[in-house]
Formats: sequence, structure tokens, C-alpha cells
Amino acid sequence: MSKKKNYRKEQILKTAAQLFAAKGYHAVTLDEIAHQLNIRKASLYYYIKSKEALLEEISDILLARSVGSLDKIPKSHVTPVNKLRQFIINQINTNTNSIDLTAIFYDQASSINKRFYSRYNKFKKRGEADLQLILQEGVEKGYFVIDDIKMASFLILSACNWIYKWYNPYGRLKPDEIASIYIKILENGLLSQQARRSGK
Repeated sequence: MSKKKNYRKEQILKTAAQLFAAKGYHAVTLDEIAHQLNIRKASLYYYIKSKEALLEEISDILLARSVGSLDKIPKSHVTPVNKLRQFIINQINTNTNSIDLTAIFYDQASSINKRFYSRYNKFKKRGEADLQLILQEGVEKGYFVIDDIKMASFLILSACNWIYKWYNPYGRLKPDEIASIYIKILENGLLSQQARRSGK
């Protein structure tokens, strides 16, 4: 694909992602995407097959960004503590790298079609399984004290994955700073040593 065609395709994906995130997948038409890009609708078909195919490409970008790093973490030769830190940093950076893509993936996957939802669900389960392996290893090696691995994984994933609901790329905190705060809270908790000793 030529540089010009690549550039135009990126524009289409970016514009579609913004519109899907703002209005919902079903509410957006190819006519609207073409109008936003100031091109004819017929020109879109040179780059995409359909609106559904466009959505799948957008989601594949998010998957590729996340899964590439995610799969390596549980198998890495570092302590479970460092694996958990890497997992959190990976999730937060992925989910803040493109808020529009993340919003589509998490908010609209279940309402689009069964095939798309199936792909989303497999990715979701994969992330849960990877995190639970890290937590289980940490418990077995004495790094973590966790009563319920599954519930702990849900808490961590919810904090990391729902960041797109409030994250502001122009705000006071950058993704790595947010990750550091999350890690500190998870590792140290909220109670001071005095509160822990007093039991109140």
C-alpha cells in the first residue's frame, strides 16, 4: 500500500473511531464518515468493504497493541510483583493511547454482532486469565496475600480498563503517572500504619 493510501486509510479509521465513540456504532453511517472526511461515499469503498469491516479493523488495532505485550508478561523471568506492575502499565497505556478505540471496544462490543462480541469476549477472558496467573504465582511464592484471586483480578481490570471514562489526555496526570498511583494503592493499600494498628 502506498504512503498516500496508508495516510488516507489512517484518516478513515481515526474519523470512524471518533464518530462511533461519540454517537454509537449503529447511529453512524458511511455517508456521515465520508462527509466528515470531505470525500464521496464511493471513495470509501476503495479502502473498506463495509462499516462492519471498518469496525473490525479499528478493534484489531486495539487488540494488537494490547495482546502483543500482554502475553509476554506472565512468562517473563521477573518477580510476580514486577509482572503485576508491567500488566497495569500495559493496560493503562493501551487504554489511554486511543480513547475512541477503547470506548468502542468496551462500550459497544456486545451490541454490534455475535462474531464481533465473540472476538471481544475471547480477548477479555485472555486478559483475565493472564492476570490471574500472575496473582496466583504471587500468592504461591509469598508475594501477595489474596483471599479470592478472581475477585482481585476483576478489581484490577476494572480500574485499568475503565480509565477511558474519565481520562483526559490534557489533564494533570500522564498514563505512566496514573499507573504509578494505581500500583502504589494496590501494593500499600489506603490505611496508614497507625490505622492498621488501631483497627479502626
